[in-house]
Amino acid sequence: MVRVKVPSGRYQSLRASGAVPAGHGVGDEQPGLLDFLDESLVERCDCFQCLGEEGLGALVLSMRSERVHNWFELSYAQYLTLPRSIMEAMPDEWQERMVGCLREVDAAFDWRPIEGRYWVQLRDGRGRYVSDRLMEYRYPDMAYIESIRAASGDMR
Repeated sequence: MVRVKVPSGRYQSLRASGAVPAGHGVGDEQPGLLDFLDESLVERCDCFQCLGEEGLGALVLSMRSERVHNWFELSYAQYLTLPRSIMEAMPDEWQERMVGCLREVDAAFDWRPIEGRYWVQLRDGRGRYVSDRLMEYRYPDMAYIESIRAASGDMR
């Protein structure tokens, strides 16, 4: 999903003219934002013709540079936490790509803390610690992992 910010005046005229493709406007709660499944849809969308070739190229480049930012959407999350048991349940090809990406980060940044450690524990809505069915990676609850895999419809 790619979220594109359109100048408010242009957004209003696009909405009024019907040039915004059906289902792409985020809505009145965030006027000026459009959602697209991927950047190729942005490139083909008539509503960006006013930007011209150069402006559209800059817009797509801007979207590419904010892919992680867009993935986090409008949350205030400062970290991405992935359960090891879930990552190890992914196909080997995915795990190889993930390890490659993690190695790239390690090569680009000396980010690990000199003192202290990051510690992750699941809490409920009131901040109380609760049981985490994904915490055990040595003996994962594969029945639970398979049940959430089937529910989400993701790859095997």
